[in-house]
Amino acid sequence: MKFLMKPTLLLTFFALFLFTSCQDEVVDIIDPNEQETIVPGSRLANLMRSATSNDGSYDNILDNSDCFSIELPVTIILDGITITIEEADDLDELEDLLEELVDNEDFIDFVFPLTIILNDYTEIVIESLDQLEAYIDQCDNDEDVIECVDFQYPISFSVFNTEFQVIDTIVIESDQQLYAFLESLEDENAALLISLNFPVTLVYANGDTLVVNNNQELSDAIEAAEEDCDDDDPTLCDEDEIAQNLLECRWEIDDTNFNDFDDLYITFNANGGFVIEGAPGTANVTGNWDLQTTDIGVKLILSELTAFQEDLGGIWLIVECEEDELEIIKGDLELELDRDCETDFNCEVQDLAEDLLECYWIGVSNLFENITPQPFYFTANGEVYLGNANGSDETPTGTYDIAVTGSSIYLILDLGVPYEFLSGEWQLVECDDDRYEFINGDNYLVFEQECEDPSDVFECFSDFVITACDENNDIDDGKAIFNISANTIGTVDCVAPYTASFHETEADASSNINAIINTEEVLSASTVLYLRIEASNSEFEIYEVVLVVEDCEPNGCSEL
Repeated sequence: MKFLMKPTLLLTFFALFLFTSCQDEVVDIIDPNEQETIVPGSRLANLMRSATSNDGSYDNILDNSDCFSIELPVTIILDGITITIEEADDLDELEDLLEELVDNEDFIDFVFPLTIILNDYTEIVIESLDQLEAYIDQCDNDEDVIECVDFQYPISFSVFNTEFQVIDTIVIESDQQLYAFLESLEDENAALLISLNFPVTLVYANGDTLVVNNNQELSDAIEAAEEDCDDDDPTLCDEDEIAQNLLECRWEIDDTNFNDFDDLYITFNANGGFVIEGAPGTANVTGNWDLQTTDIGVKLILSELTAFQEDLGGIWLIVECEEDELEIIKGDLELELDRDCETDFNCEVQDLAEDLLECYWIGVSNLFENITPQPFYFTANGEVYLGNANGSDETPTGTYDIAVTGSSIYLILDLGVPYEFLSGEWQLVECDDDRYEFINGDNYLVFEQECEDPSDVFECFSDFVITACDENNDIDDGKAIFNISANTIGTVDCVAPYTASFHETEADASSNINAIINTEEVLSASTVLYLRIEASNSEFEIYEVVLVVEDCEPNGCSEL
């Protein structure tokens, strides 16, 4: 790793005399009560040093690190375009450009080598992206930098000897000079005393100025600026935290531009869909959402809207993120999203969304006729699967969504055969962790949660013996017709989902190959077949199915 340390950063106290020397010999004796000295390591000295540290945050659009800035000019490559950032004002233009590049991930590629400047003005040459990322990862903001106040230069210090005689005046022209000067007080010349010449003007980040006339006023002013700066620091928006927040409740839209979308509510669903409700004369609007972290922050992507696509669709930059409030912008448009978790009963959208993803659910409804209740599986991507208790594969049968209208929560189902009659909007009327009840007109639908281990399915099965009569006694071929599915899995009442297949050899059953196709009419002599039962977690067990052919007398056995 190559380090280049500029000698100007190692200025000693005496070297600082060379900034501007206004006096070459002792000229006066001043009562120490009339001038206040700056004591190395004092609160004031530390505050002044923090206020003059290199502010690494001003170029975070480049490096996203407060611990250092990148020396300008620097060359970057963005979306295949080579750009040279000459000065700090160019960073605003870069930010505008990044906002326009909505079709890519907005990642900046640097042209190396480049130089970074640490908070203490140490300069380090960076030769590669790995080296730069190492410095970014190491950044823990230990350096106490006060970003929101600056000195108006030039300022000057009087230098005294131990007899309080003025022996020189030092003029400071920049933050870097003042930082080095204050650092030198820590290291050398303890025999000399330093006093700041007042009045001094401070400049705040908003452009306001304040004139201070003594050490106490200066200390108070910088401390106040530090507190205001901390309060004004934007909250760093984290994609995972925002995603979790969006799913917890619905959000009220506050249109700060034209009021066209005021009083609308948007509900974000875990499957990547959303529902907007409340528009007069308009059915609920649906669409898809996603989040993307870029160099300029987290972006909220709204797409495939059934209405308002031109206005609300597109890529929104999240510029402010609180637990209960988001501010998003797209070009000149600005929206505020306020979280609304109030409902008229104790059911929460987030609870329903999370609970449905756990385990499986047994559906019960007055609409079920000649249908055995089957396990319903709800997935995070909005699909509904059925686990058939009769042994068929888990079959995707449709989709689901969750919406909030006013104070009501709805489960929206779009299902295929044999549950197509459940398709529609079901209003949630009763809820518990393991039971949810919905209504649609005069009909009801109840889902009750089951969380047994998938391997519990094997407790439903054991070996089978099936006996059948050789009905062609005159031929005496020793064969009979067996319904192996009806007399095995058809006799088992097992709620846990599984997949069943029959095989002529144990090896085939183990490899899940050469399954018997027609399991309802198997012509066979006495033999052993093999039943493979596979659980929903892909574990399987093999059971013997013993077929026994009996030579039945006229009054003999009947088929079991």
